[in-house]
Amino acid sequence: MHRFFPTIIAPLLEKIDPKTVIEIGCADGAHTRLLLDDCKKRHAVLHAVDPEPTFDVDDLAKKNPGSFVFHRMMSIDALQVLPKADVVLIDGDHNYFTVSHELAILCADPATMPVILLHDVGWPYGRRDMYHDPSRIPPQGLQHYKKKGLLVDGTGIAERGGGVNAETYHAEKEGGPRNGILTAIEDVIKTVTPALRFILVPGFHGLGILMSRELERTSPDFWRFCSLLETSEPIRSYIQSLEKDRYTTRYEFEREFFLHACARAELEKK
Repeated sequence: MHRFFPTIIAPLLEKIDPKTVIEIGCADGAHTRLLLDDCKKRHAVLHAVDPEPTFDVDDLAKKNPGSFVFHRMMSIDALQVLPKADVVLIDGDHNYFTVSHELAILCADPATMPVILLHDVGWPYGRRDMYHDPSRIPPQGLQHYKKKGLLVDGTGIAERGGGVNAETYHAEKEGGPRNGILTAIEDVIKTVTPALRFILVPGFHGLGILMSRELERTSPDFWRFCSLLETSEPIRSYIQSLEKDRYTTRYEFEREFFLHACARAELEKK
C-alpha cells in the first residue's frame, strides 16, 4: 500500500484530517512508518493491527508514545474493541471471509463510518482468496485451496512450484461467489443503506476507497478530490494492461534469478 501513499493516501488524509487512524496489516512496517509520520504531524493516533508483524513494533511504540499503539490481534477481534476511527486502511488477510467481516463491523452505521482504504482489490486477490493461515478461517468460509503460487498469466495455480506468493495458501479457482476482496466489497455494499460510494484506483494491484455519501456534504474538498480518482472504463482497462505487463516482467525476472541461483548452487556442490 505504501506505493499509493505520496500521491493518493497522503492527500486524502490531509483533506480528512483524521484524529484516529487504524491500519490493518503492517507486514514489514514500510507503510506503517509513513502513516505514523503523518499522524504525528496532525497530533493523531495510529492503531496498527497485525497478529504476526515482521518488524520491531515494540521499539516503534516506545519511540512514539501517544502516537502509535500496536495490537497483536486478528483484525475482526480488534475492530470490535478499538476506538472509533476516522480512517481505516486494510491490507491484511486477503480473503472474502475476513474482509466481509471487517467491512460489516466498519459499515454498521453508514452515517458515521470511517473512510476505508483497501489494498489488492485488483489482480490477484480481487477475485481469489488468499489465506495466511487457513486454520483461522472457519471451514464454511474457505474455498478449496493449495499452498502454491499463482501463474502470472492469470491461468491459475503454479502446480510445478514457483509463481506469485508461493509461500501462501490460495483458492484453487478464481472468481465465483464469496471469493476475493473485491467480491466481498461488492457484496457488503449491497447490504448497506443508504448506498456507499466506492472508487477503484487501478495499478499496483489496486486500491479501493469506500465511503459514506454523507461526506459530500460534510467534507466537500475530500469528496471533490475523490472524484479526481475516478477513471473511465477505457482508461481503467488501459492501466490494467500496463499493470499486467509490470507484474509479468517483475515475476519473470524473479523466476529467472531464482533458477540461476539454483544452478549456481548445484555447480558449487560439484
